[in-house]
Amino acid sequence: MLAALDWDRGDQQYWWARPGRGNQFLAGTSWLPPGWNQPYLDGRTDEDVYNSSARSYADRPVVSHPHALHFMGLSPAARYRHMAAVAKTLPLLDPAPPPPEQGALSSLTAH
Repeated sequence: MLAALDWDRGDQQYWWARPGRGNQFLAGTSWLPPGWNQPYLDGRTDEDVYNSSARSYADRPVVSHPHALHFMGLSPAARYRHMAAVAKTLPLLDPAPPPPEQGALSSLTAH
């Protein structure tokens, strides 16, 4: 994405990345805070990654309660395994409330 927007991508870990010359697609873009694009770091091993070392992710910024985790650089099998492990730790969402009873709906509309 950064290449398509013609950004200066910084080093291998994208440190010091910033808008470059830009193009028509660059207007209105910016970095999201780390909580919206936080890399998943727990349990990452060199066997899990396919394009770098596990250590290359160690200094990435993290927040205590991210809005989104990015499982980047992992092989498909490792990505599935790590995502499944994280999913097991998340609280279940409350199910949708049941629809109103037919009689209750009729009495609401009759008034």
